[in-house]
This record gives sequence, C-alpha cells and structure tokens, in this order.
Amino acid sequence: MYKALYPILFRDNWPARGLEHAIASIDPDALAAEYKALRKNAPRRREVGKAYFVEHSGAPSSGSSSNRLEEHYAMALWNLSCRLPRRSGGWHRFLDYQAPLKARRADSGIGKVDLLGITDRGRLIIVELKYPRSGRGDSPAHALMEGLRYAAIVEANLQPIAIEVKRKLGVKRVDDRTPPIAQVLGPGAWWRGWLDPGLKNRAAGDWNRAFARLASALEAQIGVTVECMATDDNAKLTLGLNGQAPALDCPPDLYHIHLDRNPPECEALPPVDRHA
Repeated sequence: MYKALYPILFRDNWPARGLEHAIASIDPDALAAEYKALRKNAPRRREVGKAYFVEHSGAPSSGSSSNRLEEHYAMALWNLSCRLPRRSGGWHRFLDYQAPLKARRADSGIGKVDLLGITDRGRLIIVELKYPRSGRGDSPAHALMEGLRYAAIVEANLQPIAIEVKRKLGVKRVDDRTPPIAQVLGPGAWWRGWLDPGLKNRAAGDWNRAFARLASALEAQIGVTVECMATDDNAKLTLGLNGQAPALDCPPDLYHIHLDRNPPECEALPPVDRHA
C-alpha cells in the first residue's frame, strides 16, 4: 500500500551504477509532497492503544545471532548508555532501538526505527543504521529514504511519543514541535566503500553532491535536518549470541560526513563528557 502511494519514499532499488543520476532525478518538491502526505496519513499507535516503547533487554530476542548486523550494532550502541558528541558542540544519546511504528498489521512496509535518539536540546533523532555483513550493502540514498519515511511517521506522532519518552524513559525535555533529525549512520568502512573514487568514477558518479543538494532542498521545505555520520573502525563489536547482549569494547568516535564537498570530507567531532 505505502509503496504505491509514496513511490519515492519507499523506493528500495538504488544500485551503485548511475546513483548520481538516480538521486539528481528526484524532484525535491515531489519528495516533500510525499513526506507531507505520509505525515498526514501516518500510522498512529496511540489510536489502537499500542505503546511506542517496549521493554528491551539489549540482547537479541531469538537468543541467537541475527542475520542483520545492524541489529547487533544498534543494540551495542544503545547498551553503551552514554552521550555522543554533536557538531554543534552539544550531545545526543540513544533512547531506544528497533522502535515500532506500525499501528496495525495492515501497515505493511512500515518497519522499525533502528535507533531513536535525542539531543541535549530535546530534539528527536531518527537513526537509519547501516552495517553490512559484506560488500557495500545498501546505499546512502536507500538509507535516506528509510530515514525520511520514519521521520514523517514520528513527526506525525510527536506529542504522544514525547509523552512516552518523558513518562517511560525519564527524559525531562522533549521537543514536540520541531521535526526530527534524520541521521544516516554507518561505520567508516561503509562510507569509504560508497565514497571510493574508483566506484564514483566508474559507476556511481558524484552522487554525494546530488545527495547533499537534495537533503538541503528538503530541509528548506519540511524542516527535517539530514545528517550523515560515521563511527570509527576502532571499537570492536561482539555479537549477541546465546542470550548475551551485543557490545562494543569502547564508545566509538563520531565523524560528520561533508557530502557537499568534492572530495567529501570527514570531520572529527569534539569529545564530550559521556556520562555527565
């Protein structure tokens, strides 16, 4: 249903070859219109008595390894229970992982937010996480569309979500008026794979600048800030096996990816007091 109604937001086919053209061909006005329409018609869990936040243990519910490394990485980041730096000089932390958005079984195509974060100013962050088992995996364009459709649903439900965040998670300050941030997050290796000069010259083209132009045009129309972030490759991930929680041996350093530059640049973010 949703793919038919919102073909740009729910597009899943983003191959490397011709990625620049695929992104550049998107009409920002049309994408913004789809976002607004999805926001208007978004699933609403409160209407059917379902909570947005369920009790999580920080470990895979199956008790064994998941085929999706993103789930393990998301749990490991959440399990750190620490503050992470922002480019503005503030901080954010993760409130939940695999946060459900579907209200009814009929809401096919609506998934879960990989990680839901909040800034020190109370603004929510929708994190679309990429951590492929091998190869490049999904492209940043794919991640952007996933993040935008989840952001539209969260924005439509900002007030009930804010109430739950305060009551269930003990957060005192939640901004229930400002659209969320859509963050594309992945390890440095994933970003390097998609920004590899050989791939860009041979097949993908300068997709990064097309991506940055689209993100900027969207923010001007719908108020959703798109940010691209990388974690360093030094933190070692231990998978959650046999009921154990996935873990990182240390909090990762964060980098802001400047896709609007050619070549793109990674800006190391300043450290913060992680447990203040």
